Amino acid sequence: MKIAKFEVNLNPTMREFELMNYLDRRIFRETAKERFTKLDHDYIYKKFNEEEFPIEGNNLLSSYIFKFLEDNYEYLKRKNEIILVDIGAAGGALTTIFALKALNSLKLLEKTKIILVDVAKQALYSTQVGNFNLTKEFIAVYNLGDFGSNGKDIKSILSKAKYYCSDLLKLPQDLKDVDICITGFTHHHLNLLDKELACKEMERITRENGFIGIVDESLNYKQYTKWLKQHKNETNFRNELVPIAQESFITLDEHISLFSSIVVINKMNSKKYYCFWGVKK
Repeated sequence: MKIAKFEVNLNPTMREFELMNYLDRRIFRETAKERFTKLDHDYIYKKFNEEEFPIEGNNLLSSYIFKFLEDNYEYLKRKNEIILVDIGAAGGALTTIFALKALNSLKLLEKTKIILVDVAKQALYSTQVGNFNLTKEFIAVYNLGDFGSNGKDIKSILSKAKYYCSDLLKLPQDLKDVDICITGFTHHHLNLLDKELACKEMERITRENGFIGIVDESLNYKQYTKWLKQHKNETNFRNELVPIAQESFITLDEHISLFSSIVVINKMNSKKYYCFWGVKK
């Protein structure tokens, strides 16, 4: 069956903004796939130069991962394998890149199995083959120099990861006993019901006392409409128009409430994003 062409309202009223969490899930899914299929080579480069808060948020999540690794070091050191899953990992797997820094600092990276999940097949492929920019400035600012000044080692690590093109609401059944389950700036591409389902899936695949970490956008009406205007004519490095994906936002506490079996350890709220992590009980 042919899927209808879904379009994002680029000039929503306040009331329409308030109702975005209740839109048809297909609008979110199909517009996200279209956007992230176009955003491949220049995604991280643009975030670093034009919209730094997603990078700052993932860097903060990395510090939370480091705290978890440090607190559980003896247990993790004895394990034969540490499993890390990044859900929503298209566009260079930015959330995973910062997680590598935390793992490497405690010499746990070599025993870590990395699994990347996203609904956009082409975007996953671009990550797998290293079709994304990591500039020397980006590497230096975020202390990723152990992976080479041009990120060559990062791309090598990601090329060896396991990839799943999967709906985030029903993850592959063989994903289980995950030690570190993360998602960065992904859940705002889901409606409210699907946000909850995605959180339940994260809980399902994570082992007892495993790490669950979220960083996501929380834009108000003024911020969102400003973002729409800035990105309405966005192009990629091939000078192709990059379509807008449907988004919707909830607060930090609302997001935490979607989980039923985690104990939150740390949380942070800023003007445009929030970050929290906990352990599954």
